[in-house]
Amino acid sequence: MARIAGPGGSSGKEFTVAVALGRLRKADLKAPFRFWAGDDGTALPGKVGEMREQLAAWMTDPQRVVQRTQSLEGRERAVLEAFLAAPRHRRTAKDLAQAGSGQAQDQVDALKRVAILFDDEGDAEDAWVLPRELADRLLAEEAQSAGDSALFCALTLKGNMERRYAGPEATRPMPPSRLREMFKMYANEAQAVARIERLPEGLRDLVGKVVLEFGGLLPRRFFERMKTELPHWNQRRWAKIMGESLVGTVERLELSPYGIQHDDDTLIVFNEVTLAWFKRVAVPSDPDAPHDNCSLGVDLVSNISRFFAYLIDHQVRFTVKGEIFKTTEKRILTELIPNPGRELERSEVLQFIFHFAVRHGFIEGTGERTFKPVSYTHLTLPTICSV
Repeated sequence: MARIAGPGGSSGKEFTVAVALGRLRKADLKAPFRFWAGDDGTALPGKVGEMREQLAAWMTDPQRVVQRTQSLEGRERAVLEAFLAAPRHRRTAKDLAQAGSGQAQDQVDALKRVAILFDDEGDAEDAWVLPRELADRLLAEEAQSAGDSALFCALTLKGNMERRYAGPEATRPMPPSRLREMFKMYANEAQAVARIERLPEGLRDLVGKVVLEFGGLLPRRFFERMKTELPHWNQRRWAKIMGESLVGTVERLELSPYGIQHDDDTLIVFNEVTLAWFKRVAVPSDPDAPHDNCSLGVDLVSNISRFFAYLIDHQVRFTVKGEIFKTTEKRILTELIPNPGRELERSEVLQFIFHFAVRHGFIEGTGERTFKPVSYTHLTLPTICSV
């Protein structure tokens, strides 16, 4: 492997992928080409310039950089992380050991063979450097992943419990199996509702309002326009109470990286808790049942026939919006079989029949702005049931 004049070298050039690849011989480019090609099966070019050009394209492609570096072994990945954290992404053998990577010469050699690390001649002692574009792509991916993780922890009970009990801030990290058991217990609907009901009165009412009217997220600027018994926005107190109760949190939430224009202090009710409150409070009797059941029996077939018969016998005009005039609707309703009980009203049945006939091409408009049946000889009950 050729030695490269890096940030401290005499070349004075910025240490980019192009500079690094430009210093490698043809023999040194074959292993990097196979590594960066991955599963593409791209044939090795015969010319050195073409090899460098293809490698440079791969090594500056964000998706390819993440994909190929994720294929590295654990120790190699740890060494790469040490270079990402270093000033100018450069390390010597001595400070690499001090960074916690220990004796990492084998891993450094492996990363050099695939053109991730390069020798740096800017110092008398052995030193290596990571090209700027590679470092930029990997750091951007880490920042995105960290942002996604932070958002997950802020919005969900599961993420918050992972951060609280198994993350870096935990004094004694909890084993994953125990954390899963705890999550199942606290995500239980009855448990989640009970925790909201145990909140202090003013905060409890606010949380219920946030769930039912705002979907579990209340920006501060919205709170300041609300009518509430709470005198002011008390972020520290609410965050402490809601966090300890595993109901939610209050923190600054920025969603602009996700295409949403929101950057404000926000009261957040965890997603699992929000769903539990919706299901147990908004629909208390049976949260899994539909709000109401409506059905149409065989009378529907007779009503469809009566609707078409009326169109044949009368000139039914329609509005500029393509709807039947209200006065005509009333006359048609008198021809339909009334539905007993608490099922749909006849006017709703007529609307269903009309839109069904239009959608399936059984009626069409004429130049005189009237409806006429096209054909309904093939109209069958399975056709109706398929709507």
